[in-house]
Amino acid sequence: MQLDLTRMSHSELKDSGNKFFAASDNKRAIECYSLAIKKNGSISTYYSNRALCYLQLKMYDLALADCRRALELDPNNLKAFFFAGQCHMAQEQYDEAVAKLTIAHSLALENHKNFGDDIAASIRLAKRKRVEQLDEKRRQEEIELQTYLNKLIVEDGERKLKALFNSNQSQQEDSGKAERAEEDEQKQSDSQPASGRTSPECDKAAGGGGGGGGGLPADVSIRPPQTASQIEAETASRLRELDALFSQATFIEMENCDDLPAFGLDHVVHWIMPVILPLPPFPKVDERRMKREIPDYLCGQISFELMQDPVITPSGITYDRRSIQAHLRQVGHFDPITRQPLTYDQLIPNLAMKEVVSKFLEENPWADGF
Repeated sequence: MQLDLTRMSHSELKDSGNKFFAASDNKRAIECYSLAIKKNGSISTYYSNRALCYLQLKMYDLALADCRRALELDPNNLKAFFFAGQCHMAQEQYDEAVAKLTIAHSLALENHKNFGDDIAASIRLAKRKRVEQLDEKRRQEEIELQTYLNKLIVEDGERKLKALFNSNQSQQEDSGKAERAEEDEQKQSDSQPASGRTSPECDKAAGGGGGGGGGLPADVSIRPPQTASQIEAETASRLRELDALFSQATFIEMENCDDLPAFGLDHVVHWIMPVILPLPPFPKVDERRMKREIPDYLCGQISFELMQDPVITPSGITYDRRSIQAHLRQVGHFDPITRQPLTYDQLIPNLAMKEVVSKFLEENPWADGF
């Protein structure tokens, strides 16, 4: 039977929307809630109900808009805060997600509403995702920086080798010119009359023996190997130092630079570039780049932060002393999870958990105050 939605009151439309939502028909539910809002746009729950439908359909911007409107009408709309937190988390806006979910959790405690572990689990997930996001951003920045610095070091080595190559080539050209000049002079001397010629010994005496250094044997390298080796070793050393600074493992071992073969410009890329290309993924990362995560069992049931002073209640639930005392003082004298009556003098220090927390902080100093 087709429903005539236009003839329904806003409350009837809300009820129909609830039924469609329960049947997983989010689009029809949105239609009902939208008509209810048109007939009476001053009821906060209509917006938060429609926000949940948008959330299910992954239409996060529309869901957030409805959550904001719902909270304008009712600042204590717990579900609006919870759904907004879910939307922010889906959009990887983890700071906003934690803020909204924490308010939802506080409202649940104040109003004695039991949502099981749904809100608490969402807060823990949002915090974990936030830490992972920050760590990933830092890792990418460090990788980009190391890649850039590696590139500068390699380019500097190439530049020095090129300058050395050009210098040697210039020296070779000068030597060739000197040889040709000497040959021309010899030919000219041979063409003169015998009486006008001087002996080779006289030529040497007149020249001070300076002709002996002209030209290089064919089997001599055009570049001093030791100088080239120093450039190669310096480049390799800088790459190793940079690699150690970032606590990364290089792709090739360069323990003994003296064993590296001499190379010219055409070999620079073959030897140096494998050190930096491809850079990621690195085979090893340092402790600063490890994912930082506090186990759920070390987090308080109220603050969701690392417990500094864990205490246990008669119900067997462990809380952080500061958080549970604030709850007893501000909300009421009952266990926030079991709802059993609870007073200050019933809080017993959980020494076993305290020892576990201390051990965790000893091994993970970054978690202190996290």
